[in-house]
Amino acid sequence: MPRLLSVGEFPSNWTDETYDLAIAAIGYEQRARAVFESHSLDVKAKAACGFNRQEVLEYSRNLEWFRAENFATASVDDYDYPLWLDEALKVIHSARQRTKVLVDISSLTRVRIANLISAFRRILTDQDVDAYFVYSLAAFTPPLTEQPPNTHVGPVTHEFAGWWSEPDRALSAVVGLGYEQDKALGAVEHLQADEIWLFRPKSKISEYSVALEEANGTLLRATGLDKQFLYRVQDPLACFVKLESLVQGLSRESNVVLLPFGPKIFALCSLLVGAMDTQVAVWRVSAQGDEEPVNRKGSGYCYGLRVTFGSTT
Repeated sequence: MPRLLSVGEFPSNWTDETYDLAIAAIGYEQRARAVFESHSLDVKAKAACGFNRQEVLEYSRNLEWFRAENFATASVDDYDYPLWLDEALKVIHSARQRTKVLVDISSLTRVRIANLISAFRRILTDQDVDAYFVYSLAAFTPPLTEQPPNTHVGPVTHEFAGWWSEPDRALSAVVGLGYEQDKALGAVEHLQADEIWLFRPKSKISEYSVALEEANGTLLRATGLDKQFLYRVQDPLACFVKLESLVQGLSRESNVVLLPFGPKIFALCSLLVGAMDTQVAVWRVSAQGDEEPVNRKGSGYCYGLRVTFGSTT
């Protein structure tokens, strides 16, 4: 039986906390190590995992850095990632009844963020876990001029497939926008939803807003302003509350699919909403590793959510 979860404010003094475990990704972008490189953190056990593919750009330097900082490192594909997580989480199985885990989602894929949420809900059955999900906003890099064709359009994982009790109801799509040219539009056209709602991110890096407007012009013009929400990347909790409220309202009369393009922090919010309601589907649209690697660097802005998993939340 999945445990309860509650979502709360990310504390401003998160760097002063003592964590039982830290989890990171060994990716090809400098941002993969930016959170831990920029902050002195008190962590008892540390684990970082690579993707077993696209080991280019900053990958070797990241791997070297994590090993030098005493992270237990590995590289596995998505199929084996839940098994790696199970092993990584064993270090806190025998810890005190309530534990703290810091997770850097900056370079994680949506699949692996989903796996993490599922793991916290199902693997640790005898203790409460305060998971501090932290996100390093990337410094702006121009979007790629060419995108490979999408080869996967569907649920992030089977647990987020949306187990609708009335499959024939109208379909509502809630779409987080990114700055990839017409990628959200293509997903919406594939889904053929009856109703479309858009979440537009705004961050302290203004270049993203300009690029986003250009990449999603057709979809923005086709969607009424009353169905467009602006959320601040630096306030993930407000974004989560707004998203959860909208989804609850839509679910009364339609089946809901979340398409979390854009910042990973919106993907986290979407997956948390999906974890709280099994009838809400969370989909991903991906070229499954054929995307051109880009070395994104941390901007210095870090935001997050504190999520408590347990029977007493």
